[in-house]
Parts: sequence; structure tokens; C-alpha cells
Amino acid sequence: MGAVGPGDERPTRARTLAMTGAIATLTVAAPAAFGGVHPPTQIALAFGSLVVAALYVLHRGRRGVPAVPFAGIAALGVAATLFQLLPLPAVMVSWLSPAAYGLRSEVSAARLMPLTLDVAGTSLALARGITCLVLLLVVAAFVSTPRRARSLLTVIALVGAGLALVGIAQRVGGAHKIYGIYEPQARAGAGFFGSFVDVNHAASLMALSALVACGLAVSSRGPTRIAFALAALAATAGIMVTASRAGMAGLAAGGFVLALVLMSRSVGYLRAFAGATVLLLVLTTVALWTNEGMRARLSQPPDQLLHNQKVRGWMDGLRMAAAYKWTGVGRGAFEAPINAYREGDQDVRLVYPENVVVQLASEWGFPFALLVIALVMSRAVKVAPMLKEARPGAIGAACGVAVVIAHDFADFGLETIGLALPTVVALGVVVGVATIRTRHRDPERKRLSRSVALALVGVGILLVGVAAQASRHTLEADYRRLEADQKNRVDREALARASARHPADDYLELLQARAALQAGDVEAMRHINRALSLHPSNWQAHRMAARVLVAANHPQQAALEYRLAIACGMMADTKELVRLLGPAVVEASPQTPQQLLEWARALYEIGKVDEADASARRAVALADGEESVRAARLRLTIDVTAPVALRAATDDLAKNATRVESFALVARGWSKLGNQAASNAAIETGMRAHPSDASLILLGARLRLDAGDLPGARSLLTRSSRATLTLEHRHQAEELLAEVAERAGDKETAVMARTRARLIADQLRDMTFGGPRK
Repeated sequence: MGAVGPGDERPTRARTLAMTGAIATLTVAAPAAFGGVHPPTQIALAFGSLVVAALYVLHRGRRGVPAVPFAGIAALGVAATLFQLLPLPAVMVSWLSPAAYGLRSEVSAARLMPLTLDVAGTSLALARGITCLVLLLVVAAFVSTPRRARSLLTVIALVGAGLALVGIAQRVGGAHKIYGIYEPQARAGAGFFGSFVDVNHAASLMALSALVACGLAVSSRGPTRIAFALAALAATAGIMVTASRAGMAGLAAGGFVLALVLMSRSVGYLRAFAGATVLLLVLTTVALWTNEGMRARLSQPPDQLLHNQKVRGWMDGLRMAAAYKWTGVGRGAFEAPINAYREGDQDVRLVYPENVVVQLASEWGFPFALLVIALVMSRAVKVAPMLKEARPGAIGAACGVAVVIAHDFADFGLETIGLALPTVVALGVVVGVATIRTRHRDPERKRLSRSVALALVGVGILLVGVAAQASRHTLEADYRRLEADQKNRVDREALARASARHPADDYLELLQARAALQAGDVEAMRHINRALSLHPSNWQAHRMAARVLVAANHPQQAALEYRLAIACGMMADTKELVRLLGPAVVEASPQTPQQLLEWARALYEIGKVDEADASARRAVALADGEESVRAARLRLTIDVTAPVALRAATDDLAKNATRVESFALVARGWSKLGNQAASNAAIETGMRAHPSDASLILLGARLRLDAGDLPGARSLLTRSSRATLTLEHRHQAEELLAEVAERAGDKETAVMARTRARLIADQLRDMTFGGPRK
């Protein structure tokens, strides 16, 4: 398309169709290309949006491009992101962001440095911001008639419905790859759906599409209405299949508002509110009744919802935001620096905080984030009344945009261009519809001239080109490149350059530490310490530090590092730790009674009796001699051949026993040591303390029988016959009596006892299965 001449003030139909097709292509391509998660896709979409913008500026000719609501806020965000990328004097960075300066100065002595801690990540964020700004301006200005608005909204309605059908087909077919060609490296939550790696992002887009389709269906007739209704049903079905709670809640809230606004136009707000409420309750009931997966997710206990990984990520993000409160860590640079503020990562990457407020505060700093939020809210309040007489499709789009933004308070969907771009197009349509009358009434008001607009497009192309170059060195790209290089040789210079590009990343420091260790360089410990400061819960760094300390013959300090590594998620190899640490291996266990007892069990299993007993004694000491811990210690020693440890544990529990289980364990311990008199005494003491409990009598009989004391066993069984016994106890007693009789040669008594035991066993079986056998 060429520039519009002076006499050609009205765009031709062909040009209008071409512009509609170009915007539609971007709207569909962004979610279709795996949600736009890959850097090349983001760069391609940015260039595509700038080309569309240039064509539109030429299409407008001398009329220029009108300024529209929200565009100034978006431009402000792009400018702030660009500022974070500018090389600033180091002194200035130290004043604006002391934490960022500290990290960068550790890996580089450059006099100029950016505020962002990840230039590549922020460059991609800049490209995404330019894409959204350009499309918002173009779409809002292009929508100068209801026909154009309807055309673009139709694309949004259909893209969500199409995504839903693809996703449902994948679920039915049990697909493991998107489109059968791409398998995501990591599957978040419930896995991928349609073209999106994360089901929540797909659900967010489908909620937007469903609301737009509902609005279009209301304003349509005949087969067109049916088509839009089916599109809305398809998108809703897709959300149901994803079982996304936020997606369903957003759709319900957006649908309620849409119904309220549209119904109020004919019956008034009071009746509309009642009608919308009834409709919401009916549809919600049907949705929950037909969706078992959704019911299961909503029935999770509140404690699980309030203390999950996502909520912890919000808290971690706020701690990081407080450390970078003025200028943030840089847009798109969240992942690496957040690890220093995570209390426990459970080997889960936290790429985004999954909350738009936390994200903006941590990446832009509190002042600018609060300013942007306030400006958006202020502008939304001014634009909303302008939609009073808008057509239902535009109202549905407004509700859909609000739902997507609300969804971002518990997700990070707008960080993916696959969701952000259709949302911006919908917002552009809403803004365009809201300002049609204003622009027609005052055509000269606030507009960019053709020359200025083209100059800005040129600047945008230049910035996206720089971002494309920088995107070659994202964290993921540098990881892959370094892993490939390390297979051939250790390139320490390449590692140092990568660390300078990502000064907050701990993994690169670990790679440098490993390379230094292989070269025998004393710098290894410095890299390890820096990795630990960047990511205190990284068990690999703690393990590497422990190995360095072992090599330096400091087993006690090494044990402490191994303890931290285990607490952070390392699977302990007990044999290796014993070999490396010797007696200090006890210090390697996390110092809680339960974990020390488990440590003792593992040590007993590999024959390290002294170390195991030391660990068990430490558990008793930390538990302040709690009887249950003493009993657990004795239980461990009974199961192994360790007479000294068994004697000590038995004697210790014998002096403090109060429970039936404790007296039983003491009796078993003395019996295993061959001290039958002490075993009998423990049984008698327990029977005096718990005269109504028959289990000690039966245990005493068993132990005496095993020791060959038939008279003593018979005596205890006689005493048991005078006690109140459960069926289980009676069964044990009869079995023991039969065994005593057999050993004494009394076959008749043995047969009678066995018969009674079988009868009792039948009774127990009948009670277990709920009735007598037929």
C-alpha cells in the first residue's frame, strides 16, 4: 500500500480488508505459535506489528495517527524498560539500585552498566512492549466504524474457539506434543492445552473469546448468531476441560457483568441484576455438576490453597521487590535474582511470580509500578462510561479484557505474547469503539503526524533489531551453548562472559567453580560462595562446598554443608558420606529428632553402629528425652546386632518407661540381650502400671516361651485367662497355649487350643467382612 494522496481521503475497501487481514494474522499467529514463548517468535511478531504500523501510517496519509487512551501508559512502560537497558555510569547505578550495582561489580569492572540484571530478558520484554503499544495504537485508530470492530472481534472469538477444539482433540487423543511436533521441556500444572504450554494461559484466552463471542451472538441474527453461540460454547468447553479455577471464575464474573449490562438496557438495573444472578447460579451449578475435575480442584482444603508454591512465590517476589525498590531488577529479568530470596525452592523454577502487582513492583520498582497501576485504573474509569451505548460485541470484549487482567493477579498470562497480543487487540477495539464519536467530533485532536509516526516506527524497528541480537544470550540460550561447549572443552572465558551477562544467576557460578576445581584454581571457593549468596537453597552449591572442605581436610565444616544440602533437597548417599566424613557424618543430618532417627536407621543398615547410635542419642537429647523418641531409639537397636547400643538404649528406656509400648520394648530388649530376669521384671512392672492391658501378659508369655521357660509361660497364660481379653488377645493366647502344650508333649491340650484358635479366627474374619459366612 502506498501513501494516501491529498484527494484520497477515504480508504478503499481493498486497503481496509488488507489492514484487517494483517491485524487478524498477528492475532492468530501469536497464540498459534506455541503461545509465543520462544524468543524468535516474539521478535518476528514485533517486526510484524511494526510493518503493519508503517503500512497503516502510510494508509492514513496526512491525517496522521490519533492518540488513544492507554497508549500513553503503554508508551511510558516501553520508555521505562528502555531506560533499564541503557548503559549508565556505575556511580549512578550504585545510587539508583545498590543491590544491582553490587551484583554487577562482582563480575565486571565496567564503568558503564545497565540497571537490569538480565539484558537479554529485558530486551525481549522491550520487544513485547513495543508490539503491544504499536497494535494498541493501530487497532484503536483503525476501528473507526462498527463493521471494522466486528471484523476484528470475530477473529478473537474464533481463535479461542479454535484453540479449544484443538485442545480437546489433543486430550481425547492423549497427545504428548503440541500439534504432534513440539513437546514442552517443562509442563506447568496440568500440562499444555491447544497451542499453549500452560493450561491457565489457554483458559484465559478462551474466556476472552467466549465473552466476545457471546456479545457478538446477542447482536447477530439467524445462522450467524448460531455460529457465534457455538463458538462461545466451544471456548467454554475448553475452559472446562482445562479445569482452570481462575479461568472459570473469570468467565463467570465476566459473563455476569456482560449479562447485567446488556439486560439493563431493556429491563433496568434492578431486574437485570436479579436475572444475571439467576443465570450465573444456574450456569455455575451446571458447570460444577458436569465437571468432576473442577469440583476436585475447588474442594482442596484452604490451607493447601494459601500455602502452595504460588503463594510462596508472591512472598518471595515482594522480598526481592523490597531489595530493588526504586528501579527493580529489570523487566523480564525476574528469574535469576529471585533465587536469593526464596526460602525453599523444592527444585521448582520460579520464572514469574504469577501476580501482576508483584511482578511490576519487582521488575520496575515500587514507584513506577504504582504509578502505572494508578494510571490504568484512572483511565479505565474514564473509558468505561464511554461504552454506555456500545454494541454487545464491544461490551463482551471489555469484559474479556478485564477478566484477562484479573486472571493475572494469580498467573502470568500477559507475559506471554500469545495471550497479550489478542488481549491488546481486544482492548484496541474497545478503545476505538469508545472514542469513535470523540475522534469524529474533533479530528485534529492529539494525533501523530505521518513523519513523526514513521520516525517512531523506524526507532521501534531499530530497538527490536537490538533486542533480536540480545535475545541470542537469554539464560536458556547461554545454558544450552555452554553445555554444548563443555562437552568438548572447558571454556572458562565463555563462562566468565556469560556470568557478566547474567550477574544474578547462580548456576553459571557453579559452572565456573567446577571449571576452577578441575584446573586446581583457588578461585573455586569464591565462585561457590557467590553461588550460595545468589541462591542459598541450592543444594548443588552446598554439596560442592562440602567436597572442597573434605579435600581440605575439614570434615566438621563439610558435614555442615552436607546438612544444608540435604535440607535443600539433596538425596543423601549414606555410604559416600561415611567414607568422606567419618565420625562427623552425624553432623550431616538435619538436626531434628525424626531426621536423626532416620539417619541412624540408614547408618545401622550399612553396619556403622557407633555412628548410628551417636545419631540416635543426639535425637533423644534434642527431644529432651521424650519417651517416644527413646522408644524409637530402642526399636532401631532391637532390629540390628549391636549389643552395646542395645544395652544402653534398653536401660535408658527402662528408667523412663510409662507406656505399655515402652515396657514391651524394654522386655524385648532385655530378652534379646539374654537377660531373661530383667525381661520378666519389665513385664511385671508394666503389668502393675497397666493392670487392665492384657498385651503385656501375652508378650511376657511369648518371651518366656522363646527362652524355654515353659512353666513361666504357662503361668502367665493362666493369669491372662482371668483378664478381660479382646478376640485378638484370646486368639494369641490360644495359639501360645497350643505351642506350650506341644513343647510339653501334651498333644490333646494342643489340639484343643488350636481348635479354639481357629474358631476365634473365624469370628475375627466375620467381623472384618461384616457378617457370618454362608
